[in-house]
Amino acid sequence: MQRYSFWGLIILCTCFHACESIAFREAVKRMNRYGKKEFWYEHITDNPNKPKPKTGDELEIEYTLQRRDTILNSSYGTGQAVRVAMPPQEYDNFFTKGLRLMGEGDSLVVIIKSEKIGKEYLGAFYKHFGKDDWVTCTYRAKKILTTKELAVRRAIELDRLDSLRRANIDLIEAFKRGELNNQLKKTKRGVHYLLQEEGHGDLPKKEDIMNVNYLGYLMNGDLIQDSYLSNQALQVSWGNNSVIAGWLEVLPLLKEGASGLLFIPPKLAYGEQGIEGVIPANATLVFYIKVEYITRR
Repeated sequence: MQRYSFWGLIILCTCFHACESIAFREAVKRMNRYGKKEFWYEHITDNPNKPKPKTGDELEIEYTLQRRDTILNSSYGTGQAVRVAMPPQEYDNFFTKGLRLMGEGDSLVVIIKSEKIGKEYLGAFYKHFGKDDWVTCTYRAKKILTTKELAVRRAIELDRLDSLRRANIDLIEAFKRGELNNQLKKTKRGVHYLLQEEGHGDLPKKEDIMNVNYLGYLMNGDLIQDSYLSNQALQVSWGNNSVIAGWLEVLPLLKEGASGLLFIPPKLAYGEQGIEGVIPANATLVFYIKVEYITRR
């Protein structure tokens, strides 16, 4: 009986993996193969001769990340394009190789075995994929910015950020003088916050992912944290503890597009320990935060 059960299990597993292979072949049978089966793709365009992105250019794209046909993450409908800088070709991965196939307005569907890309690309979604699963990604190229266009845009953006940083320091001084008291709101645990933009839509749920840019200051005006330098918003949900408690007090109250200043007491920041060389012990922190967009779950 034990022998029968063992061989029955082997047969069942073999059939299961065979079905998985058949399903994958069915998914890619009408698609183009890239290289030696690096990935499979379908390029949707009204003009295959459109200019394609070059090294140093930047693409603004919308995307979905799927386990087979189930969408796990999407930027569509957020109003916030994802910006991707094109690296030198020797540093290309399947993602940038795919993007090089598209002109402005084009769409691309990419299928790749999950085992070929791993945790680095999938991040928190890695846990959704089994050994024989595959990833389906869709991309739409909204705009290609050349290196010259990028230089102009970055100069404008740097001026805007410099103005924002200076304005925040002025507001910190106004807070210390008590001049903001009539504009401040306060959470139950003692975070004062100044809402500058209300935002739009529904408030986030615990499982939603909030994409937040931020600037962090000490009360003397020293800038200690700046997400804009990396050109990458922080992904966070108020249903976890990946950020300091002071943030979690206010995030549930912020809609997409909202921005403002948070004045966070030490007990809801880094407390008596601080961070050596960066944040003194018992420091009140000030954060400017901007909710760029919310990925709804």
